[in-house]
Amino acid sequence: MRHEAWQRGYGLQTALNLIYPRGAGGSAGKLVAVDAKKRSGDTIRSRQQASKATTFEAFDLDKLRDLVGGATGRPYDRRWGTRITGADPLTFAADTDFAGLGKLCRELTEAHDRDDYRDSFGWLDAIRPITDPALMAAIQDHLVQRLKVGDIADLDIAPPEIIDWARVDGFKYHFDQRGVRRPDIRLSLYIAGLLHSESDPDVIDLTYLQRKSIQAIDSDNHEAYRWSVWRCLCGEFEFQNKTYVVDEGEIFEVSTDYLQELNEAMARIPNREDLAWPSASPTLDEDDFNDAAANALAPSVLMDKQLVKGRMQTTTVEVCDVLTAGKRLIHVKRHLGSRDLSHLFSQGFVSANLLQSDAAFRRETHKKVKTLSTDDAFNFFDVDNLNASDFEVIFVIVAAWCGRSIIDAMPFFSKVNLKRTVEDLINRGFKVGIARVDTGPEPSKPKKKKKP
Repeated sequence: MRHEAWQRGYGLQTALNLIYPRGAGGSAGKLVAVDAKKRSGDTIRSRQQASKATTFEAFDLDKLRDLVGGATGRPYDRRWGTRITGADPLTFAADTDFAGLGKLCRELTEAHDRDDYRDSFGWLDAIRPITDPALMAAIQDHLVQRLKVGDIADLDIAPPEIIDWARVDGFKYHFDQRGVRRPDIRLSLYIAGLLHSESDPDVIDLTYLQRKSIQAIDSDNHEAYRWSVWRCLCGEFEFQNKTYVVDEGEIFEVSTDYLQELNEAMARIPNREDLAWPSASPTLDEDDFNDAAANALAPSVLMDKQLVKGRMQTTTVEVCDVLTAGKRLIHVKRHLGSRDLSHLFSQGFVSANLLQSDAAFRRETHKKVKTLSTDDAFNFFDVDNLNASDFEVIFVIVAAWCGRSIIDAMPFFSKVNLKRTVEDLINRGFKVGIARVDTGPEPSKPKKKKKP
């Protein structure tokens, strides 16, 4: 079947209605597996399984950041069997004869159309599928036109399902020559190759992207998976003053209520633009800004690219970009893209969490700081227990803000990630702030006077 031939999430909604029927009380609502996707710059897919039926909360999924795509559980009414799985399709085992199939299908339709799931999973409707055909066509055309001109901010391509990486040795685009093998897939590289291979850009339309494919290939150059380019498209975008998400080729609208909730959370984050941030220009890179910030906020230590290894971390960690004597952990990012901001927020949380919970990380951080400064004012990491309330984590975003606020300019998934990051840091006792630094236009050079 063509991917666009079925209704996305039909099985999930039906399964949740049958597992969590309204009025069933505490005896309902047991799951054994959940599939989810986390959007945070990269798409992280997961499938969690329990040894026995348990509550949804046992899977420790983040209702803000994890998009639930499938669930397996125990239906309340046992005529649907002992297990029911819902994603796009619905899978179950029930005894019936051929003459009873019509009645069974009507019962499935009735089960799907109920809204029982909203009592426990109402937050799933925060991102809702588009059902208006005219609106869908307009949005699809908007996306295609953006791809054709290379306007791919906050868009990317990714495998649209959980894959067996043991089978995958590389990827191939439909225009790649024989023997070409790419380590991963990226929308920027795909668009560049597409525009180079197609002499007439007018042939690129929705049908073209739904027909052309991306292959995952094994070590023998055999096809392991194949998906349409359109199905691999993912990310977020604005259209007619509304926020939309494209996922596995389907379009979803972010509900106004959910977006308002996020915006209110953004407004509550303390603004730290009162600090002495250095000015920035469109050509100033992140390294130079960090160096200037360390001088402007002195006494401070430039920690950019100074990596520290902890006992609980598999990789080295950048504690912060600038550390001030006032116990401010300043993290800087030069761009406003979802991937960049995801890295920024993750860096801030991971660093603060390790400083608080890992004594070995604190000792190594103390040693690193001592190599960069002999000032005793920075000896606050050489402690048995860190008092988190003494520290402030500040996220600084250097970009072309063009007069826009954080609420207006920050991508949707970045707001989701920032909201959760701020909540987690505050729950651990840290103070948190955020600051914009506008790159602004390049200063105009004075004109040379003409010689008489």
